[in-house]
Formats: sequence, structure tokens, C-alpha cells
Amino acid sequence: MLRPIRHWADSKTRCHIFTCLTAVKLLRIIELRLRNAGVNMTAHMQKLHSCLWWLPDRRKTVRTLKEPTDEQGKIIQAFGWKIAGGVLQET
Repeated sequence: MLRPIRHWADSKTRCHIFTCLTAVKLLRIIELRLRNAGVNMTAHMQKLHSCLWWLPDRRKTVRTLKEPTDEQGKIIQAFGWKIAGGVLQET
């Protein structure tokens, strides 16, 4: 996170620190939301690949997802989404 900073300008150093602290805060919010949904784990969605399709017969794009792991599925459900037929949908 806050590793040695290699910025020369004070403004860039402050921006770097702000970005790091914001990321930590967002991860904490995600973890609290997961805990409230009964999912006791840290937030990690590594290797959940998606693809955005623009199909000629549709006006909107369609996002398809690789089949998530059980843990990834729990995280997706905790945020009010589901994957049906490879398509991310709101529940």
C-alpha cells in the first residue's frame, strides 16, 4: 500500500497517499457489506474474466462472465447480482 514513494513533487506524493487511503477505505466498505450479507471473507475477485458484447439485434451491450468460483459467487450475490447463462443480472 504505502510503500516508499518515488515522487518528486509534494502534490504527487499527497495524491499517491490519498489514492492509497481511499483504496483501503473502499476495501473496508466492501468487506463490511459482505459481512452484513453473511459472507465472512475478504473481498477478492481475482481472475473473474468478463467480456462485453455488442450484439447486432440489441440496443445495449451484454456482459458475459466466466463461471465464478463459489467464493466469487457469494461476493456477487452480496451486492445484489447473479450470473444467469453467463450474463450478469441484478436480482
